[in-house]
Order: sequence, then structure tokens, then C-alpha cells
Amino acid sequence: MEQSKETGAKARHKRYRQSGRAADYQREWLNRNPGKRQQYARNWRIRSYGLSIEQYNHLLKEQMGVCAICGKPETKVLNGTVASLAIDHCHDTGAVRGLLCIKCNRSLHDIEWHQSAIRYLRQFS
Repeated sequence: MEQSKETGAKARHKRYRQSGRAADYQREWLNRNPGKRQQYARNWRIRSYGLSIEQYNHLLKEQMGVCAICGKPETKVLNGTVASLAIDHCHDTGAVRGLLCIKCNRSLHDIEWHQSAIRYLRQFS
């Protein structure tokens, strides 16, 4: 005999989320805990690359808190705070290479631009 109505904890949780009460609770929690969203998002992003928070902090300490390419600290401000250094990784293997500022991380992936710039500069050397 097939049940027409879902029961159990999963079903209660699904009804709770669909009722809008979950969204209301989340909104209230975020208002009571400013800054937590950024902290959780940062930690989730770090873990999504297979790193623990301790491993990220170790990399950051090894690099003395600066970008592995330009040697400067991150200056980009997002939502009122300075952004964390980006986690540079190989897109084929997922292996983490180091931490980069947003500027270097974005420009690193435009190899054709870099090759064109080198050709241009070599004309004058």
C-alpha cells in the first residue's frame, strides 16, 4: 500500500522549509549575528577546495599574508571588509597551488593576454 502523504523527520523538515518559517528564522539569525554569513561563506569556500581552516591559515602564514605572485596583501573590499586571498588551484587536478589576491587570480587565467603582452614588450627590448 502506497502512502499519499510523506511522514517522518525529512517530511517535517521539508514542510518547515516550504512554509517560509525557515527563511524568516535565517533572516532573523543573520540580523542578530552580523558578519557570521561572511565567516561561514569563507569557511565553506576553503573547505570546498579540500582544505581545512588550519591548512588555509598555514598557507597564509607561509606566504606571510600576501599574494604568492605580486607579494602584496589583498586590498579588495567586499561588504565592508577586506577579502580573503583566493585559493589558486589546478582546474584539472584540483590541487591547491597557493593563495592569490583577486587581481592576480583573475589575470592568471588569461594566458593569451599575457603572451600578447610579452610579444608587445619584446618589440621594444
